[in-house]
Amino acid sequence: MSAFYLRKLKTYFAATDTDKDGVLTENDYHEMARRFIDIVKLDDAQGKKLHALAAKVWNDFFKGWATDGKSLTQDQLIASFLKRRSDPKFLESLKELMTVEFHVVDINKDGSIQLDEFTIMFRFHGIDAAHAKASFEAIDSNSDGVISLDEFLTAVVDFFTGEDEKSSSRLFWGPLV
Repeated sequence: MSAFYLRKLKTYFAATDTDKDGVLTENDYHEMARRFIDIVKLDDAQGKKLHALAAKVWNDFFKGWATDGKSLTQDQLIASFLKRRSDPKFLESLKELMTVEFHVVDINKDGSIQLDEFTIMFRFHGIDAAHAKASFEAIDSNSDGVISLDEFLTAVVDFFTGEDEKSSSRLFWGPLV
């Protein structure tokens, strides 16, 4: 594992550990849901659906990586990605998970993500929104001003599997830590 790849995983961890307590828990995913609800002004029914989705993401994807089933350390996250990053089944699960995030972020439901929607994604992850434009432009590989599902998934899979330091996907979760 390269130092670059390690920085990418630490960047993801930092963007997901919403309470900055050094572990990922289901509560971190609910906090991202709360932030999204507040930013977008979802009604109660939509908010409940988003919280159900947050629980599903934790339970179906990350809970099993946690030694105690409750909290996932940065080291456990890194070890889990290293173990799985070349497994085709894992990559399909990752694409399924991130397809769900894509559709959440696609607020206007037009099948693509605009810069303002992408900026909201940064905000609910707690990433400085000032970095959203550079990240957006890097992921928008055909420079058409929107991020398609294909561009989104290509970038996220490359982020979690690739070690090319020049890859535009390195900016997916903002500047590397």
